[in-house]
Amino acid sequence: MNIEKTIRKIIKENINNDPKLDTLTLDDKIAEWGINSFLYIKLIVYIEQEFDIDMNDDLSFADIVSLRSIINKINEYIPAE
Repeated sequence: MNIEKTIRKIIKENINNDPKLDTLTLDDKIAEWGINSFLYIKLIVYIEQEFDIDMNDDLSFADIVSLRSIINKINEYIPAE
């Protein structure tokens, strides 16, 4: 499973369908995608459902600042293959 493509798909289908999302890099800030704290919560719920994980309740908006940080966080919850 390609985590980056899956996250981009989740964002485009459920959070923000802006075509410029295709050009954003791994290190662009998610605030630049139009994701605020409310949409952040929705994003986390969609990620948990898609990857069948349960992220910590103490996860904060400051923990997830870019696509790279989202991928790194997901990798903490998915066992290595």
